[in-house]
Amino acid sequence: MKRFAAILLAGVIVVSAAIPTFAAVETNAASWAVSSMEYAYEHGIVTEEELQKAKSPMSRQEFCGAVMGFLESVTGIERKATQPSPFSDCDDPIVTAAYEAGGIGGVEPGKFAPGQTLTREQMAIMI
Repeated sequence: MKRFAAILLAGVIVVSAAIPTFAAVETNAASWAVSSMEYAYEHGIVTEEELQKAKSPMSRQEFCGAVMGFLESVTGIERKATQPSPFSDCDDPIVTAAYEAGGIGGVEPGKFAPGQTLTREQMAIMI
């Protein structure tokens, strides 16, 4: 798992150094973070709506979407849900695909808590 995380991080660094950033999107991010937010948007890691929430905490569902967008950007493989959601409180197909890939779990059996903010330990599991 550590090796996968290291490879993932190295891929992000290489790709970000090789691709220029264009000021084609609007965000409420601080000036020091604008280019990174633009990069994340241009590569499908964050949505246009999330650009306007750059300074806000992320929900579990939003982070799950960012991780899956990042994986797709790096690998070129789009993961899709193949089964119904295992969670009674979330039917987002991206969350279901992440669950099927083994990247996420619930906060308790059958519950994902999509609107809850993310803890650092939950983030570590999703990464």
